[in-house]
Amino acid sequence: MHLHAYSLRIYLKLLILAVLTVAGPNAYSQYYSTGQEAASIKWKQISTEHVKILFPDYYESQARKLAGYLDTVYGFAGNSLNYHPKRISLVMHTQSSVSNAVVAWAPKRMEFYTTPSQNMYAQPWLQQLSLHEFRHVVQIEKLNQGLTKVLSWLFGQQGTGAILGLYLPTWFMEGDAVATETGLSYSGRGRLPLFEMKTRAQFLEKEVYSYDKAVLGSYKDFIPSIYETGYLLVAEGRRKYGPELWEHTLNRVARRPYMVTPFQKGIKDISGKRKIPFYKDCMDGLKQRWQVQDGFTNSPSLTPISPVTGEYADYRHPAFINGTGVFALRTSLDDIARFVSIDADGKEEVIFTPGFLKTETISFSAGKICWAESRPDLRWSNRSYTTIRIYDTESGKARTLYNRMRLFAPALNHDGSKLVAVHVDSLDRYALVIMDALSGEIETRMPTPSNVFPMTPVWAGDDLIITILVSEDGKNLAKFDVSSGRFKTFLSWGFTDISQPVYHYPYIFYTAAWSGISNIYALNIREESIHKISSSRFGAVDAAVSDDGKSLMYADYSSDGYRIVQLPLEPADWILLDDVEDRSIGLYEAIVAQEDVVPAWSEIPASDAPAKKYSKIGNLFNFHSWAPLAINASTYDINPGISIMSQNLLSSSFLTAGYSYNINEQAGKVYGAYSYHGWYPVFDLHADYGLRRELIYLPEETEISWNETNLRAGLRVPLNLRRGKYFAGIQPSVYVNQGLRRLKPGSPVEFKKADIFSTGYSLTAYRQIKSSFRDIYPRWGQSLGLYYRDTPFDHDNFSYIVAGIASLYFPGIIRHQGL
Repeated sequence: MHLHAYSLRIYLKLLILAVLTVAGPNAYSQYYSTGQEAASIKWKQISTEHVKILFPDYYESQARKLAGYLDTVYGFAGNSLNYHPKRISLVMHTQSSVSNAVVAWAPKRMEFYTTPSQNMYAQPWLQQLSLHEFRHVVQIEKLNQGLTKVLSWLFGQQGTGAILGLYLPTWFMEGDAVATETGLSYSGRGRLPLFEMKTRAQFLEKEVYSYDKAVLGSYKDFIPSIYETGYLLVAEGRRKYGPELWEHTLNRVARRPYMVTPFQKGIKDISGKRKIPFYKDCMDGLKQRWQVQDGFTNSPSLTPISPVTGEYADYRHPAFINGTGVFALRTSLDDIARFVSIDADGKEEVIFTPGFLKTETISFSAGKICWAESRPDLRWSNRSYTTIRIYDTESGKARTLYNRMRLFAPALNHDGSKLVAVHVDSLDRYALVIMDALSGEIETRMPTPSNVFPMTPVWAGDDLIITILVSEDGKNLAKFDVSSGRFKTFLSWGFTDISQPVYHYPYIFYTAAWSGISNIYALNIREESIHKISSSRFGAVDAAVSDDGKSLMYADYSSDGYRIVQLPLEPADWILLDDVEDRSIGLYEAIVAQEDVVPAWSEIPASDAPAKKYSKIGNLFNFHSWAPLAINASTYDINPGISIMSQNLLSSSFLTAGYSYNINEQAGKVYGAYSYHGWYPVFDLHADYGLRRELIYLPEETEISWNETNLRAGLRVPLNLRRGKYFAGIQPSVYVNQGLRRLKPGSPVEFKKADIFSTGYSLTAYRQIKSSFRDIYPRWGQSLGLYYRDTPFDHDNFSYIVAGIASLYFPGIIRHQGL
């Protein structure tokens, strides 16, 4: 009993901390907000039995298709956790260049960004999101049982969110979702050799790091992402102990959060091991199986062209530079991404520092580098574009082709006069576009057949484009004839991952995963045969062929990152695809057997639920959380009282209101704060009313009390000026404030000024360079705040104050030291 009471006290303290963490550091982002769409967008909604989808009015056809997907996924995604959640809302973001999705709680909803990734696996984008993100819904809502359900009565949705944040590690959340996307499809990241490659290389060349290092990261060593680590732990746990392991663990967390370490105890109940021994057992078992796989890998010893320093660094997207050197994109723990050249002696020189680049394709041709960078909208967070940038290595000048579109994976032709790129519009219509590389004018637009998704196109002569296509049947290699508009596929559609084609007649070189390790393969289009060319120990990507066709260069992975190697092209040494054996350890196979079903995507009908107008005004308020406490999310203060919170599904309307009791003054106040982000300026309102008390000396100690009302209204315009390698932004704001004070009757004093009206103006701005992983502060940056406040209509007691603040960042004496 004493132990349980002690645990409960600790738990209550942690719970309050977690609620504050959920609340966040900003009064108007006390719950997770991804930003807003443009005010001009009109919204509609479709409500089915399991999901309510909010979408722009032009997106109805795609929303109906997605509703059908999610209603189908509902029947499968919760099976292995033995739980099927209640209906949830989904917001579609269709005007962003970001490829992502979010499941958030408080308020609970899903948010999908509809632009597919150029690095995705062999499954259409919305199908991927349906599986992965809906699994997150299952995970979180399954917590709403036992004591956690009681907490949700007391705190609303933030109560469940607090338990999630306190006890469920991110590696489990993401690893379990990756396992689900793999088990319920013919693809998924769990089947990709490149997904486990970094951990496998670390285990075989270095060591199995400690649990804390693997989960929390390291500034010294490169650590694979929590997605990879999480999938390996979840999948290996399911292989050894069945899906009951994680079902029971979630039940334990939900029902007994007061036990402080319920997640660990849940693992031990089924496996007999606590969290860290469980981690070590899983990882040691994987290492042993990878060692067996490694014994079948006959990798030649190739001398890296890129520098080998003993520090982790990736050299990607190599290209031959006129026979005199090598071009590459270099990223490392020490530095931000840079384009570099490497000479025959291995000496490296920085060519140019790009901005926030899309790394799926970096094209080098005719002395020019071409790539895509993301570019945010000036005001709307959920609207963004891409810019095509071209750097001329001879002139040393960079040009920007900006046309307010979403263009990806640009590739120059042989003389650098034209480029091809993938275009994605807000209706999810996909096409290849041919552009003039000087003017940026679009010369040709080629929609893909049946709107399948194209990836990383490259030129094959002046009028042919080679690209990867993704459909419900998997991936394929295809050829597009620019002059005729016709296309042809080279392979049978399949779910083995293929990527990054490169053409040099009569071959198309590309990366594929047939051996259980990603390697470079060649399709002979004349003989219609496929051969394995590289024999990388861990993984090979980014093939590049010399102009004379005699050498192949690619990025070969090691535990210290991708390094550039070169291989002579000798067809006699190549291995026919029929002779290639899959030596992967097949970790996903147990999950596939446990799920025992894959949705028949092509047979799922679009939802016929009625589409209705979604009123912004009628849905301003969505009360999702409350508390028997007054919680100030901006100051982290907690006082006796009550509070209630609202955030609408479009994340444009925020409200916090309640009653707070000040123990020191023994007085309370009611308060409310509202912010609307749906128009170009953000409107903020605040009001509070309550009793105030204070001790004064007349000369004896005397208590005075008064009722005080504060009213504040303001507007601000947050503008995102991010360009190139710099974060930048500016925010002008203006507000008015009215204070009213009324002394209690019989007070021995009077206020000299009972009512005060003031105005305020401010301008804040910032600009700072991107930081590397190891930088604590930016190496170069500035932030500035200018403030002015006055009492404009008080002629007798006019007053004002002017203030300014500046923060300047400079490089330190040693690397990663900021001043």
